Amino acid sequence: MMSQDTKICNHCGFEGDISLFRKKENLCKSCHNKKRREYYSKNKEKENQKCKEYYINNKEKIQEVQKQWRKKNPGLWNARSARYRNAKLRATPKWANHAIIKDMYAKAASKGQHVDHIVPLKNGLVCGLHCEDNLQLLDPAENLSKGNSFNV
Repeated sequence: MMSQDTKICNHCGFEGDISLFRKKENLCKSCHNKKRREYYSKNKEKENQKCKEYYINNKEKIQEVQKQWRKKNPGLWNARSARYRNAKLRATPKWANHAIIKDMYAKAASKGQHVDHIVPLKNGLVCGLHCEDNLQLLDPAENLSKGNSFNV
């Protein structure tokens, strides 16, 4: 006998807690996600067009939500931005530990510091890597005065 806090999935027969099911369906979340992926793969153009139209109709609202997220998560935003910039430069090696790098950016944001590349990514003498061993935390004034220089 089922308790009131459980449901049974109509698709796979899984019985579990209500939190593992969609609110208005008797489908567990994993079955729902599987069906959703199948639908998307068959209707990519239609779905992409729907997303585009939603963005056009709600552009200001979406941008405001993104702005609020960036304000609440400056460390994550800085890490994401740095990862993007350094991917364009092809400066991030495959073996770089992204979790440590993300933590450094979060720590820097909370302390009011900058994350600095010890060996610059772009320099006339040398090109460094975007990895945890080439990063350090510096005070903003010190980092900005250092610029893109590299002393041999």
